[in-house]
Amino acid sequence: MKRKIMMLLALMILPNLLWGASISTDGATNVLESIKTALFAVAGITITVLIAYVSYQVMHKGRPIDEMTKIIVGAGLLASATAIGGVFASFVS
Repeated sequence: MKRKIMMLLALMILPNLLWGASISTDGATNVLESIKTALFAVAGITITVLIAYVSYQVMHKGRPIDEMTKIIVGAGLLASATAIGGVFASFVS
């Protein structure tokens, strides 16, 4: 019984795979484009928030820029990671 079901499924699926009748990559491409756009947006937002926060801390609260180094490096790494993810998403599509 299992063998008959497997043969029936193979006969139904194999022609579609061979001729590509049911394979469409438009949806996957759209999803990857959306992911890429979102990742680049997150990178831009991260850098913008970083600049605003560090500027506020240095200019208004009088903190030295040396104290802000960890925040700058951390936000830079986060923004770089999201941008690299966006680049990988564009390579896949």
